[in-house]
Amino acid sequence: MPRFFIAIDFTPEFKHELGQLRVTIPGAKWVPEEQLHLTLAFLGEIDTALIPCVTQLLATIRAPSFILRYVGTGCFPDRRSPHVLWAGLEPQPLLFDLVDKIRTSVAVCGIPLETRTFAPHVTLARLKSSSPRESNAFLSQPHTTSFPPVEVHEFILFESRLTSHGALHTIVQTFKLTG
Repeated sequence: MPRFFIAIDFTPEFKHELGQLRVTIPGAKWVPEEQLHLTLAFLGEIDTALIPCVTQLLATIRAPSFILRYVGTGCFPDRRSPHVLWAGLEPQPLLFDLVDKIRTSVAVCGIPLETRTFAPHVTLARLKSSSPRESNAFLSQPHTTSFPPVEVHEFILFESRLTSHGALHTIVQTFKLTG
């Protein structure tokens, strides 16, 4: 069964800037630049028969465009045991409102979502085993890195299929935000 997620995609230029944050960490699996995105809702493996309900409800969302800004690096779950390295984005109230609207729409279709609080971040790498010392080169990068602000005018429903070469993301439908 295919997996689905709803995300904000970035320009190639912004993805390239995020790619510049890579450092050498043994065992790190870095996300390819072209796949970098901000996940708004991970739907997981769902029956494709639910997709018309999802797209119909997502199309009714009315939310304004907004701007996102890079604010630094971090990791999950914590610095003592890093498993995911990420680039953080400024907590933007309009982004949180959009996420709430998306989650409400998806729930109406009967799709259970994660209950974790939304934290605006872009996953850059996954670590199978890493010590805090190894990931410190990434985490200690200066936050003064100059990233252009990201203008957000749309969000996208993606299908994700796992292949032997990694995940393949396909756009199912794009949803425009108001100006």
